[in-house]
Formats: sequence, C-alpha cells, structure tokens
Amino acid sequence: MVLCVACAPQSVQQDSDLAFAGIERSTLPTLERQEFNRLAALENVPLYWKHADFQPSSFVVIGTSSSADAAPYIQDGEFTERFDAFYARLVNRRRMEAVQRELDSGWLIAITTDMRDAPSTDRQIVRIIAEAGNIIEDLCATQLGTRAIGVEPHDMPSRELLRRTHGYRCEGPKTRDDPYCHALITYDRPKSDAYPRDSAQDAAFCESLRTSANGNMLMDPFSVVRRVGKELLAVPYTDVYGDRMRAVAKRLHSARALLDASESAFAHYLDAAAKGFETNDWDDADEAWISMNSENSKWYLRIAPDEVYFDPCNSKAGFHLSFARINTSLLEWKNKLTPLRSKMEETLATHIGAPYRAREVSFALPDFIDVILNAGDSRDAFGATVGQSLPNWGPVAERGAGRTVVMTNLYNNADSRAVDKQKAKLLLDAESLAHLSDEPITQYLDILLHEATHNFGPHSDYQLDGKPPRLVFGGKTASILEELKAQVGALWFTAWLNKEGMIDDDTARAALTHSIMWCFGQLSRGLFDADGNPSVYPSIAAIQVGYFLNSGALVFTPDGGDDQIGRFSIRYPALNQSVNDLMHTVGQIKATGDTAAAKALIEEHTGEPGRAHIRLDQITERVLRFPKESFSYAIVL
Repeated sequence: MVLCVACAPQSVQQDSDLAFAGIERSTLPTLERQEFNRLAALENVPLYWKHADFQPSSFVVIGTSSSADAAPYIQDGEFTERFDAFYARLVNRRRMEAVQRELDSGWLIAITTDMRDAPSTDRQIVRIIAEAGNIIEDLCATQLGTRAIGVEPHDMPSRELLRRTHGYRCEGPKTRDDPYCHALITYDRPKSDAYPRDSAQDAAFCESLRTSANGNMLMDPFSVVRRVGKELLAVPYTDVYGDRMRAVAKRLHSARALLDASESAFAHYLDAAAKGFETNDWDDADEAWISMNSENSKWYLRIAPDEVYFDPCNSKAGFHLSFARINTSLLEWKNKLTPLRSKMEETLATHIGAPYRAREVSFALPDFIDVILNAGDSRDAFGATVGQSLPNWGPVAERGAGRTVVMTNLYNNADSRAVDKQKAKLLLDAESLAHLSDEPITQYLDILLHEATHNFGPHSDYQLDGKPPRLVFGGKTASILEELKAQVGALWFTAWLNKEGMIDDDTARAALTHSIMWCFGQLSRGLFDADGNPSVYPSIAAIQVGYFLNSGALVFTPDGGDDQIGRFSIRYPALNQSVNDLMHTVGQIKATGDTAAAKALIEEHTGEPGRAHIRLDQITERVLRFPKESFSYAIVL
C-alpha cells in the first residue's frame, strides 16, 4: 500500500502516459538521476530513482509501498512499456522547459510596413510578392528537410520554434547546445534535402564530394545530389522543386503585369527572375538585378537561391526573398564612393601583393533599403542580415559587377539603441565608449564597406588553377575567408577614407568602435553550431579580436570600470596598423590558395586557447544579459 497525499489519480497518470506510448526510450536524451526525480515530482508521480545505476531495482515508490505499487512501471524486474511512456513524458517536460527558454531569449520586434495610403498598384504588388514569399518559405523548409515535420497541434511553443528557426533545433546562444531543446517529442533529426538521406552529411562526406571526379558538378550551388544506382549525380533544382518554382514564377509575372514604364528596371528583373525559377538559369536574372538601383526604381527585390550557410557542405544555395523600398537618406555616400571603385580595387590589390592583380570592377555601391519582408533563408531566428552583396557566382560575380545593399530599418528603433549602449558600457572602457556615436553614417559605414569589399580583391568566384575557392579551401573555410576579407576590408577602407580626407578622425573612430562591438555581439552567438561546425560570423569575429589583442590594438584591463569587472580598451593607432597587417594576411591566403595558412589562422583564434585569450566566456555572459532581437514582418494593407 502507498500512502501518498494529494497524488494524481492513477487514471489521470495513465492517460498522461498514453500520449507518449510507442516512443523508443533509446531515441531520447538521457535523463540524469536528479533531473528524473525533479521532473517526476513536477508530474506528481511518486516514482523515485534512488541508486546511480539505471536499473529497475534502482527505482522505488515514495510512501509506504510494496513491489506491486511499482507494477505499472516495473514488472518481473524489467521496465514496462508504461515506464518508457512515462520516461518520454518526463523528457518532454524537460524539452518544453528548454523550448520556453529559447523563445524567451528572443526579443520580438515587428518590422511594420503600412501600405494603407499607398497607391492601389503598390498594394497589389506587395500582396503578390508576399505570396511569393510564402512559397519561398516552403522551399526553404524543404531544403532544410523540415517541411514534413509534424508538431503536435496543441504544442504552440514548439510550433513557434519551428516557425522561428525554420527547423527543429534551438538556435539561441543559451539553448542551442541543450540536447533537450527540440521541436519534436520524438527527437527526430531531419536531414538536408540537398543530399541523399542515407548519407552522413558530415565533413567527411562533404570532402568526399568535393574531391570526387565529378566534384565540380556535385558541388554546383543550384543542384541537389541524388544517388542513382551506385553513382552520385547532380540534379538541377528545377527537376526537384519545379512545381513550387513555377508557382513563384507565376507570382513574379503577375507583379510585373502591374508595372508601368516608370518601373521598367523592376519589370525587367521580375521577368528575368521568373525565367530563373522556370529554367534554373540565373545569369539573366543577375544581370537584370544589378541594373536596378536607387535611381531607377523605388523597390528592392532579391528572390533567388543565393547563400550557402544553411547547407551542411556550404555548397548549395538557399532559396530566399528580400523585399524592400529604397531609402534615399544616405544616398550621398553611394554617390561619393562610386567614382572611387577602381582606385579602391587598385589600392587593395597593391596592399595584398602578388599574385593578385587589380581587375576592372563595375559593381554598384550599396543601396540603402528599408525592409518590407524577409522570407526563406533571409529570415533568421535571431537578428537579421544588415548588408548583403550578391550574386556569389556566375558572370556578374566574375567581373566584379555585383549589387550591394545595406538594410537601414532593422536596428534603429529606440529600444535596440538603448540596449546596445548598455552592452557597450559592460565591455568598453570609458575612453573607447566615448567614441560611440548615434550618427547614421557611423552605424552603417562598416556595413557599406563590408559589402563593397566583397567585390574587391580575391572574391568568391576567384579562380585558383581553374578552381573556385569552395573547391580549394572547402565550403566552410571558403565562406569564413570571404567574410573575413570583407569585414577586415571594411576596417581597412575606413582608415583609407580617413587618410583621403573623406571622413574625419571622430567618424573613423566611431565606425571602428561600432565594428568592435559588432564582433562582441557575434562572439556571444557561439563559435560553433549544434553539430560542432564553425559558425561563419562568430569565427571571423574571434579571428579579429584575437589578432587585435595579440598586436596590442585591443587591451583588456582586468579592473576597468567602477564595478571592477574588467573592460576592453581600443588603441586606435595600433588598431589601424593591426588591420593593415591582417588585411594583407587574409588577402594573401585567398590569392594563393594557402590552405595550411587558412587552417592555422582559423584554429589559432577559434580553438580552446584562442577562446580563452579573447575572453569568450566573459563577453558572452555580458552580452547575453540582454535578449536578442527576433524580427517578424508585418504588412498593413
């Protein structure tokens, strides 16, 4: 007999367990003893795990009991199916706690576009593009392998996790390594649709594709890899996703039909983009896209497969949509820098040195845009892309003629600015903190120059013995190097503009300080994802902070500030020299295909000694005292 006061009736417990019947205990995360007991108490079940070994004999029923009282869970010295269901129920409770922490770590911000006073045609265009965005969301989920995930209808937090992240795993810095943080009760792990589902989809698998006889075809960004007999073959996106790609094309044709002669550039892009979705040939769309600019259209749209960060091999392009209106308030900076493109390329080429030689560049300097909608691979769980330079491949990229944009309406709300200042006060000493500014150009200069630098120097389609960087370095390393080149280039060109007299010392130092704070923010996201793969932007932040600390450009004072918690000090003259050196190093690695130097640079600053050197844990703890923006997009028609 069990004396258990105010326990749930057995019928209630049995009904609760039935919901988890059939879930294999071996597929679930392993509960530690204390965690099991804590969760069992929360579920009001008097089953107690007493001894360390996970054996039926280690469990007792709380109260005055006989062996019969444990019968629903343990019979004949074995765990019953009811026990397995109860175990799954406890794991699910722990899962829900983790999912709740993930959702709570996001600070919800709705980017709102009010179209009620806009012309009828504009409202129709926005509605149609939003419909295309819904299809892009579906394509993105398919690529990630998460489209068919079935979340319980009543499990609203998990449904929100699935919507926010496009997937089943948590992405918050505090929860992504939590094995319980998952959208599914069953803990299924869907695989990328880009590769055979029976493949490992790990680093060794990606390397085997890259080095195979037909590696160039298998790593083509606009295809998936399928097993046909004993062979692995590249299959075009249109052969696999054709129905939905044609549905996107239909919307683009519909939007194009609404435009008049004043939007001929936009109309041309819509026609060409529709063709891309119909044929999987994106060259014409890229040409039409770079012909659009802030002077011939009030709209900005990029709808295509582009970035590869989502892909296990960093090779396949993810479907995305970014839709915006042109912001003309910072147009003067585009006009200032456009005549200097060739000079900037020549200056950087000279600094990098042989074998790299300056080439003709004709890309457009960044347009400034106010985002209406991000969808698919453009919509992140936390934060948002604030600058982008595309395309990554093809004739436009090869001749350095890409288009670049800076998003201006994502982090400029009063709440975000106030939180950013509080973070800075925890990380920078008073002298460095004084250089932060609210002037718009100091907020956007590094983004503008980062995106521009993607088009300078050895770029993402720069050939080394006939091979692009992704085949020379491997997809992940190639991505890290290209983004590192762009970000260090932003700092390098900031100093160059200062020398050229285009910005004063205060503006230059404010922009550099903003860039250092960007590094701290990226570091707080964690250097590796849940699978242990390097995260691109946190990795380049670690390399910069580590390199600047080594050179004395950044100094950590342990007792800095009134609270004696220690802070970083930026030594600006030394920072300019350190940036100079790092720019040369990265440029040489990319220009020569020096894989050993690339590996050494990355490992030095992202390995365990490097993480300790940059005080990663301290930076992360301070930044994560504040929630991270999680953007949604609202369109009022």
